[in-house]
Amino acid sequence: MRHLLMSSVGLNQLPYSFPLHPSLVHFTIGLFITAILADLFGVLYRPKSVQDQAQVERLNFFDIGWWNLLMATMFTVATVAVGIYEIVLAKPPENLTTAWGLSGELTMHLHGISGIILFGIMIALTVWRGLQRYRWRRTKSQQVSRKYVMVGVLVVGLMSIQGILGSHLAHDIGIHNTAAIGRSSVTQSALAPVQLQPNISDPLAPHPPSLAKSRTISDSMVYPPLNLPDPKFAQVEQTLYYGVSPILRLPDSTDWIALLERLNQRSWRADQFKLDRSGESALITLAGQPLLHADRSLATAWLHKLQQAFL
Repeated sequence: MRHLLMSSVGLNQLPYSFPLHPSLVHFTIGLFITAILADLFGVLYRPKSVQDQAQVERLNFFDIGWWNLLMATMFTVATVAVGIYEIVLAKPPENLTTAWGLSGELTMHLHGISGIILFGIMIALTVWRGLQRYRWRRTKSQQVSRKYVMVGVLVVGLMSIQGILGSHLAHDIGIHNTAAIGRSSVTQSALAPVQLQPNISDPLAPHPPSLAKSRTISDSMVYPPLNLPDPKFAQVEQTLYYGVSPILRLPDSTDWIALLERLNQRSWRADQFKLDRSGESALITLAGQPLLHADRSLATAWLHKLQQAFL
């Protein structure tokens, strides 16, 4: 199944430019926490008088709690669906572990299973909350029970652990974190705008220099902090990418599986790519081992493009 889904993946090993689950999940978390806090404030609120205005103020807390919980549960349908889809496409590196010492594969499975369980708990809480609002406690000024609030706070704690597992997948393992472009040695100029869907008709054409600018919130989402894992080589049609940057357009006969496995084997340096012209055709080597055969007229340009990806 994973092979079928991976047939049209893009730069993030996904069929779209940016991972959706990390963005959607924050709406789920924000709406749910707001719902529980509003109900908690409503339970703890003690009006100083019995005037109608005081009662209305208390009911406002419960209105906020109910509608935020309902929206959180509805929104989580998309969050969980996209999360499962992206997990199916993910292939975590075997040599990396998280801050908790767990492998990427185990962390991914724990995150996925616990996410489905939490979604089931959210549905149960929404049903419980709705019954209190419209049937069991509809005539009472305190619309929810203390037990419900305590369970909600406990679920917020479980959701926090779930969020930590997700952050480990992104920051420690590098699973669908962002369209990363930089390496740990990236300079400030790399923070300048980059065309996310470049024209790849001529991959050997020089790119115009881009000027550095102050980072905005959008920049921070697109260009990650420098402690994220290195970008990887990937194939989009017949073009070799490094992160979001097109490197080379290669012939149809290219053995992409072997090439990408070799390039993504570990972190390389630019000086490890060399050109050997001793044979009939030019040969680009990586760490002394054959990597690509190229026409003599293109070999130098190919070598410079591969080296430039690491500079």
